[in-house]
Parts: sequence; C-alpha cells; structure tokens
Amino acid sequence: ETKVLYQWLGIHHDKRFPPAVRSVIQEDLKAKGITYPKCSVIHVAGPDLRDLRYDGQLDETVEALNICYRNILSEFLASGKHILRVVPVCAGAKCGDYLDEMPELVSKALKRAFDETRASHPKAKRLQGSHIEFCVPNPNDYPQYQAALAAEFGA
Repeated sequence: ETKVLYQWLGIHHDKRFPPAVRSVIQEDLKAKGITYPKCSVIHVAGPDLRDLRYDGQLDETVEALNICYRNILSEFLASGKHILRVVPVCAGAKCGDYLDEMPELVSKALKRAFDETRASHPKAKRLQGSHIEFCVPNPNDYPQYQAALAAEFGA
C-alpha cells in the first residue's frame, strides 16, 4: 500500500524522506506534514505493536495509536487544508498479535484523538468545517472498520 502511494507521489526512488520529515520523525508516533507537487501528505511513524511493551497491553496500544492520530490532526490543523484522508497508522506485520483487533483499537484511538484535539488544540474549531475520510486500503477490512468506527462515533 505504501509502495503504491510513494510511486504516485513520485518519491519511490528517493533513498530517504525530505529533511523536513526526517528532522521531526526520528521515533515512533511522530508525524510531519509536507507538500509534494501532487498533493500534501502527513507522514507518520506508527507503532510497531510487535514490541514487547505492547504485548497484552490494550490501554498502551490504544494510547500509542491515539498519539499518532493526535499528531496527524495537529499537522492537519496547522496545514490550513480542508480535506484529510486518514489510513490506519499500523498495518500488516507491525500489528503483531493485534491484527484482528485493529479496527476496534484504531477506532477507539481515533475517537480519543478527536476528543483530545477538540479539547486542547487552539485551531480545533477548524475540524468542524473539514471533510475527514478514513480510508481502508484493504477492501476486505472495510466492513470491520465501518462497524468499529460507527460504534465509536455513533454514525
């Protein structure tokens, strides 16, 4: 999925991300928005849930995802853009034993990130006039994410 996005952006041959991204994302959970010729992108380093600190620790796992999504929302609000397309920040092998639970964990984290951003970010009112989509790269996962997001957001 990432490979296709990088090809579309025209950065698939780059050996490294631009300096503006590398200077901020030096550890997991960080995010940095950057504008490429085709569009703006918020890069994020999602958690590696195979790490032992997440093993059996649902609260810590949701909190790590929450931090990622809060950082994404902060970068989005700083960008001045009005449309945000968000994908799961942790996918595939990095999900570890949580793979089957990711729709629920991501939905809880995303809801928490929105609530915390609305409560504390100085530009949070911009979220009301924004169009935000959650994009699920694997169509087979769509029903689970749709149900989990609806349960959290009441949609």
